Amino acid sequence: MDHRPRLALRLVEALHGPIIDAVPSLDESLAIWDATVPLLRSKVFFELKRGRG
Repeated sequence: MDHRPRLALRLVEALHGPIIDAVPSLDESLAIWDATVPLLRSKVFFELKRGRG
């Protein structure tokens, strides 16, 4: 059985990300999520990538 955490959203049918390198603090994780939700609600936004370098 797969015990990885899951998040159910009604914003989109499928979601890949945000992908993070390390576990952020609570404040940083909330800031990341607060920045992600408006993008998910946009009908014209598709993808945003940044190199890990």
